[in-house]
Amino acid sequence: MPTSRSLGMLILVLPMLSCGHVGQRLLTVVIEVDGAAVFEGHTAVPDYTPVEEMWPALKDAQFELASGAAEPTLPLSGEVVVRIQHKSTVLATAKLERLSLSKDVSGSAWSLSASAVDRIEQASGQ
Repeated sequence: MPTSRSLGMLILVLPMLSCGHVGQRLLTVVIEVDGAAVFEGHTAVPDYTPVEEMWPALKDAQFELASGAAEPTLPLSGEVVVRIQHKSTVLATAKLERLSLSKDVSGSAWSLSASAVDRIEQASGQ
């Protein structure tokens, strides 16, 4: 009987061990202009995603004005910094001179176009 019980436990545990990482990493994306946060958004990637492969996830992020930020003039210009964070850890940063976001039809959220995300990824050097 002990053999069948051990086999049963192995059958239960093996799928858990073979799945690897199954969770999501919640990312905070902050867009600053000249050192002041203007937009903040969130997106998620699988836990195992390398940092250099996180940039495309910005296409799915919905941004809101950062706390205390006034409605910006677009395109953003100056020293524009896009920062990806997980909790309080900065994972990646990109610096640009100009960046545009689009407001959705409801007028409450902002997003980045695919071409803007590509420009950000290129500016990151990754």
